[in-house]
Amino acid sequence: MKKALIISTIAATVAAPAFAQSSVTICGRLNLSLESQKAGNVEEHNVQNSSSRIGFKGVEALGGG
Repeated sequence: MKKALIISTIAATVAAPAFAQSSVTICGRLNLSLESQKAGNVEEHNVQNSSSRIGFKGVEALGGG
């Protein structure tokens, strides 16, 4: 258990500079609706997902300049 923790800590330390060189933007749209229906003594509530989406845009400099 301790070996796995040490290895993951070393890997995170080595990988950290790679994350600092690129730029990632998270974009998207959340479109939800709440519906309530009542028929007699039965009441029902629903959450509907209407075309929600998520995207990632990245920029990274390539080459020596």
